[in-house]
This record gives sequence, C-alpha cells and structure tokens, in this order.
Amino acid sequence: MNFINVEQMTAKYGINIVSTKTLTERATLIEADNGKTFVLKQKESMEAFQREHELLWHSSTKGFPVQQPVVSQTNHCLIHHQNKCYVMYTYLKGKPFSSAECLQDPIASTLLGTSIANMHRSLYSFEANGGWKHSNLYQMVYGFAVKGIVTGMCSERLGFIYALLEEKIKMLSTTLPKQLIHRDAHIHNMIFHDNELAGVIDFDLAEVNHKLFDLCYCATSVLSEVFYNDELREMWPAFVHRLIEAYDHEWALSDSERSAVWYMMLIIQTIFMAFFRKDQALFEMNEAMFLWIYDHQSVLSFDKPF
Repeated sequence: MNFINVEQMTAKYGINIVSTKTLTERATLIEADNGKTFVLKQKESMEAFQREHELLWHSSTKGFPVQQPVVSQTNHCLIHHQNKCYVMYTYLKGKPFSSAECLQDPIASTLLGTSIANMHRSLYSFEANGGWKHSNLYQMVYGFAVKGIVTGMCSERLGFIYALLEEKIKMLSTTLPKQLIHRDAHIHNMIFHDNELAGVIDFDLAEVNHKLFDLCYCATSVLSEVFYNDELREMWPAFVHRLIEAYDHEWALSDSERSAVWYMMLIIQTIFMAFFRKDQALFEMNEAMFLWIYDHQSVLSFDKPF
C-alpha cells in the first residue's frame, strides 16, 4: 500500500497520518497525529472479515484480549478501496517474545502455554457455522502434502517414515477433539506487555481443527528460528515441556492429546515442507526439522499427566 492510498483510507476513520511503516504485503502500521497507533490490513473478502469479526467479538465477551477493529466515520468496520477490503485495527501495546526468550526464560514459555489455553477456552463455545473451514489432518498430510513432497524431493528415509506414520495419523484425525482454533499461533502473533498477555492478533487462518495444532505450531515456530543454532536447539525440548505443562495446568489435555504431541509436530513440519517445496533452502530446513523431531521422540513424549 502506498502512502496516498493509506491516506485516502484513514481519512474514512477521521485519522490524520504522521507516519506509516509497511509490516507485510497486506498490513501497514500507522502513527496518527492524536498519538495513537493503528494497523491497516487488507482482508481476503467481506465474508472472511465478517467471520473474523464474530470471532473477535465472541472472544472479547469471554474476557480474552484480542486486536479489535476500529469503526469508521460511517459506522462500518470494513471499508472498500479500489475493489479491495480493508480493516483498521487497534495497535496492541507490547511485543512478542523472541525465540531466545522462549527458550531461556521459563516465564515466557509459561505465559505462552497459559495464553493458548485461555484462547481455546474462549473459543470453545463458539459455533463455527457458515463458511468456516473444517480441517482434516489426514487428508491434509496424505491427500495433499505427502503427494507434493514425494515428487522427486523426498528422501528414501522420509518416504519410509510416512508409511510408518499413516495409520496413526489417520486415527488421530478422527479421535482428537476439535474446535475453532487460531491456526497461526506463531509466537509473533501473541503480544505481551509487562509479562501479561496484551492480546492475540491475526486470526485470518482460524478454522475448526484440533486444539493441539495451535500448541504444537507455537512450539515449532520457535524451533524454526533457532534450528541451526546448536546450543539453542538443544534447549528446545525443555521449552516444549514447559509450554505444554502450562497449557495442561490451565486447561487439562486428554491422554490422547498428550500422546499425540510428537505426531502433531511431524504433521506441522510436513505441511510446511509441502508449502515450501519450490524453495529448496526452506524445504531442506523443514525436512531437517522433521527428521530431528522424529529422532527425538523420547524427549518429546507426553504420555503421562503432569
């Protein structure tokens, strides 16, 4: 988004810009002359935003902090500009934990696990009807991801592992509990201030899926940033244990969920390998992460309650 377009859109909110900063292809940070900060974000569609808006409202009514949309001068949250949809969000004061903080500071891992548990609790009663995606992990892995990976990129060992895992993943897809989840619970999407959760952002990928997906996605998001640092990588299993213990303490995991943690991490890495199959460096890193997690099953097992 260029400055002129941003200025035209913020005028609909009665906001005068002091400065802007591009955050992503679809998001711009805005400093206003009233001292407030906002995030302007392009949305996929009106329907997608309406679903998200219901989710954010529901979370707020349950007391869970999330990024809130700003109402325009015409009393709308969604605005249209050049055939695209945009939403202005309040900016959450604070910052995400870095990967190093997650690994080295037990408070960080505890806060992350507790926050994800509270988010899931807030979404548990949400009725995800009307257009919400319902994910099937078995179909995602064996109907999509593995097919993309094995076309010339998959090592013989990797193919052997997928054959071993198939029946277990098929069973988990039908037995693990499901509900609406964030689906992008990266550490960068959880904002903290003074060791308290300021809020969770970016619910664009929210879907009905296994809640364990969010927890394991948070864990692997840390590993992906430190994987080639031997010292930090070796600290990661202990971080995972603290993360899951904190979640379990806040909202107990079932026996089947605890025993599925290792499998869910492998599932997530498989999805990333398929997503990055055309980028050799990222594919190889995610493949190496997959094999490292596979080889460390003994330290990533959670068969017993905490």
